[in-house]
Amino acid sequence: MDKVKGREYFFLFCSGIIIGGLLGIISFNSLISHRIDEYHQKIQALELLIQDKNLRLEKLEDTIDKKKLLVKNISISLNHKEDDLTRIGLEKNIRETLNKFVGKEVHTVDAEMLWEVVDGRIVKIADKEYKIKINKLVISETIMIWAEVLEESNN
Repeated sequence: MDKVKGREYFFLFCSGIIIGGLLGIISFNSLISHRIDEYHQKIQALELLIQDKNLRLEKLEDTIDKKKLLVKNISISLNHKEDDLTRIGLEKNIRETLNKFVGKEVHTVDAEMLWEVVDGRIVKIADKEYKIKINKLVISETIMIWAEVLEESNN
């Protein structure tokens, strides 16, 4: 009888260790994956910033001799708060569209054309479509855009 109880306690002890180990591994994995996702978002945001700054620097170096008012920067303000990766992807898409205006003289940039190019644009990110609706556009040394992001439904 004592031998049977000893086996039961040993079995319970081993199963407790196994279950505890699995629970520990699962909780540790979820904590680490959350950190990795945060770092991934930061890395993408920083890569976008570096890409934008490098492009601006190249265009400004090309036009440094001129003493005219030039477009030097692009500022985008989106109302999209759902997902940082989606917002970063949308900003990247808009920046790629507008980066050809960096280094141009401010008076040569046509605001109406910029509005038409960006307003109503549909951007596909992660199997979802988003429509960009411009609320406000200002052109000076910085092209500033304030826009809404509307999620398009796939029919």
